[in-house]
Amino acid sequence: MSTVHELLDQNQALEDNHTIISRCTEGMLEQSLLEQRERSLFHKSYLAEKKAFEQIRLGNKKKMLLYLQQHTELSGVYGTLSKHDTLRSKKNLIIAAITLGARAAIEGGLYSESALTLSDTYIQHIETLSRIDSIEPILQNILGDFTERVAKVHRAHFSKDILLCQEYIFNHLYDDLSLSVLSGQLQISPSYLSRKFKEETGEALRIFIQRQRIEEAKTLIVFSDYRPSEICSLLNFHDQSYFIKIFRKHTGFTPKEYRNRFVVKPS
Repeated sequence: MSTVHELLDQNQALEDNHTIISRCTEGMLEQSLLEQRERSLFHKSYLAEKKAFEQIRLGNKKKMLLYLQQHTELSGVYGTLSKHDTLRSKKNLIIAAITLGARAAIEGGLYSESALTLSDTYIQHIETLSRIDSIEPILQNILGDFTERVAKVHRAHFSKDILLCQEYIFNHLYDDLSLSVLSGQLQISPSYLSRKFKEETGEALRIFIQRQRIEEAKTLIVFSDYRPSEICSLLNFHDQSYFIKIFRKHTGFTPKEYRNRFVVKPS
């Protein structure tokens, strides 16, 4: 028969085992939650970076800088490409960004010779630097230059009316963008604006507005807590079924599927 001391020892051993198991379980749970948070930040950082280069292609410097800042904040310290050489790591990151920036600029309409020459010039300059305190201002200047050059190409191809129309749309995605409102802002006839926009851009005005609003919806889905129904209303898609249909047409996902795919939330 076990003594009282032996029973107490056995109970203590059971309690110790329970404590160890609990701590292990808690540790595993914390690690799992940490990994989920890291994945969520990675997805958001990746999308912000992708959107920054998309804005270079569109020639929108203001939005490019906004997404670049979001990427910097989400990614925290830039990843290290060369563990034993901080300066080399920074140069590698900048050079990689320059290469992607040049590619986006070419896709945006900048002549490939101009983009590649500019890219080579910047890379050569970066290689001469003996010290780099911060990557962000360098990228802002270089990628900003690419974006401005793309914007100039766009301005050269489009008439003043169409440029003003596009600018108004970019700045009023949450407002009424009906043909009558846009033509009223530009003080031209609705039929002329509709015809001229299609002639110059190759895209119907309605489709252009739709595409810009879907891009904004993608941003809200990833970077905000708005429900799809709220985003639908904010962006003036008055019918939620229609919003879901158009969103899927442009992205291949429903708004809910898009959020589940690109935003990982701790359980």
